[in-house]
Amino acid sequence: MKTYLNNIWKKLLAFDAQIEKSIVLINEKLLVWMLIFTVFAGLFVGFMIGISINIWLGIAMADAFYIIPLYFALKRHEANQKLKTRQYNIKLDPDLDEDIYTLEEWEIAKVQCINNYDGCGYWVKNGMKSNDEVFNTPELDATHITWYSK
Repeated sequence: MKTYLNNIWKKLLAFDAQIEKSIVLINEKLLVWMLIFTVFAGLFVGFMIGISINIWLGIAMADAFYIIPLYFALKRHEANQKLKTRQYNIKLDPDLDEDIYTLEEWEIAKVQCINNYDGCGYWVKNGMKSNDEVFNTPELDATHITWYSK
């Protein structure tokens, strides 16, 4: 009976040793798989962060190179539209507005050295004067100019 128990004990010890080897192999394989998973998870997270950074950089570059200049172009367009529709809101006063030139006469007067140091002029259309000075704005739809000498 003693030899029988010794044989069982030896088989149990051998089985225990095999289980320990299996556990060590499983742990080593798990460590390898965990290492592989960690590397790929890190690469995936890094890739996703890189994509999100690239997306944000792309948006920022789109802002810098497309959207912002487009915004300013639209603002310039709005300003040009305002210029094309000048407001003539001041009625000409015959006592004050005595120097009134047609556009042709004005071009001749400018050639003869009239400049903004000599006085100031305003655009006129249909007997109404605008607040826009002749040396600072284009003529657009004006027909005459009223000039105030110094």
